[in-house]
Amino acid sequence: MQRWMDNAKVLDEIAKQEIDYLINRLVKQFPQVSLSICTVELDDSIDLPEFGFWMMNACPLKEGQQAKDRAWRILLLVDVKREMISLTPGYSVEAFMNDADWQDALKMMIPDMIAGDYRASLSGFVKDAIELFRKSAQDVIVKLSQKES
Repeated sequence: MQRWMDNAKVLDEIAKQEIDYLINRLVKQFPQVSLSICTVELDDSIDLPEFGFWMMNACPLKEGQQAKDRAWRILLLVDVKREMISLTPGYSVEAFMNDADWQDALKMMIPDMIAGDYRASLSGFVKDAIELFRKSAQDVIVKLSQKES
């Protein structure tokens, strides 16, 4: 699975570079985490979360990738035809994601996405993801310090 799978061709190279910069910031702070963004145009009969689950588990690993890399990957699916989004976390990273917080981050994407501004929508999501992982890391630090006390 690659970082970019812009099947719907909604992002130009400048937008991808801007979002790549943010994703690189995320990866620098949380090196085990990776993010894949996939834009699609699916038929109404296809369940987007199920499609994401299938992609996460069935896509072949790229050269140099291992199964543990998939466990720390987050797949963001954007169905531009139906204006829907879905987030599929790998099994390891899922333990550090609060569903309600991540749902809020997805909801924040909707206005820009509906307006067709995928650059702003995705940039905002990655910025939110950085903050959510910071919060999660802080929560883990607090829990560990309480155990030591």
